[in-house]
Amino acid sequence: SEQTDALSVESKVRPRTAALTELLWSGNRNKGGWKRTTELSARILDYRERMVFRGLAAHVLVLKYCLQHSRHCDFYRNQTVMDK
Repeated sequence: SEQTDALSVESKVRPRTAALTELLWSGNRNKGGWKRTTELSARILDYRERMVFRGLAAHVLVLKYCLQHSRHCDFYRNQTVMDK
């Protein structure tokens, strides 16, 4: 249901492809059975920043505040209170 044009395709496709690649390569759970969202989020955000640095268009994934204060954002939530 999302619409895009030729100019914004790259900014949406690259981060999503990276996320899919990470999921297929590493799986979404660690050896203990916990979701790997904390580890994945940090790598995907780093990947996006490298894309921007190299001049590639990359869709914003999180607020700049989350990059500067990552422990205050959702993806670092304590997973013991969440379902495995």
